[in-house]
Amino acid sequence: MIDTGTDYVTFRNNNIFVDTNELLIEDMSGLAKINFLIYNNSYGQVEWKDYSFLENLTLGGPNSFGIGSNIDIGPNGFALSQSGFDTPSINSTTEISFFHIPSAEEIYRLDNYNINSTQILQGGYICGDCPLVHDFAPSYVSFNATAPLGSFTINPFDVFVYNTVLASSNASGFATFMFTIRNFGSTTRTFNWGIDSGDGFTESTQGVNITPNSGMFVLAEYQYSSLGNYTIMVNTTDGTLLYSESINITI
Repeated sequence: MIDTGTDYVTFRNNNIFVDTNELLIEDMSGLAKINFLIYNNSYGQVEWKDYSFLENLTLGGPNSFGIGSNIDIGPNGFALSQSGFDTPSINSTTEISFFHIPSAEEIYRLDNYNINSTQILQGGYICGDCPLVHDFAPSYVSFNATAPLGSFTINPFDVFVYNTVLASSNASGFATFMFTIRNFGSTTRTFNWGIDSGDGFTESTQGVNITPNSGMFVLAEYQYSSLGNYTIMVNTTDGTLLYSESINITI
């Protein structure tokens, strides 16, 4: 319960559990009293911004509420369950922040509950009413989301590399990489991929086409001169960097 007269108090990361038919939050603070509701972890933060909700944080419906229970924040992913709430005001304007995001090209939303950013990108759609609030990439990126809430992620690049693995290396100076390149954009992209040793870019392929929402698995052998960090890079055909992923060659 929020006591009578409570004003400008921030309720942060409260994991709430109640019996059936009990309110999760009962706001008794009174008229014109504003209080705040925030959840955050190492991946990001959500803060409710709609003053009609902040003036009355009363919340009921499910038996629990908190990170991992009807709300979740993961790596480049936020999800809020839309089912079971008796008070629709929870489904109001929020400011969502993601930490450690390289850039903010597009914000995607999915109408159902899903914390997996790849699945949000694949099954969701570009959010046309999610304006950026702060773009301090790679530290953090934040944007406003309006009702109906659901699941959100940021597509930092429409082409990117993931699941990078050093499959093998040997004393003869040969290493084998495995990685996946995926196109989350709306058009077919043509690009080159290669490996940068720090002394120059070694181009491995030219003119590879990937259609929208498709991927390509790459298994490549590379002759290296020394152990250490190398960079797998994906460029457009005119040399514009689309994405890079570091990998450490060891024996």
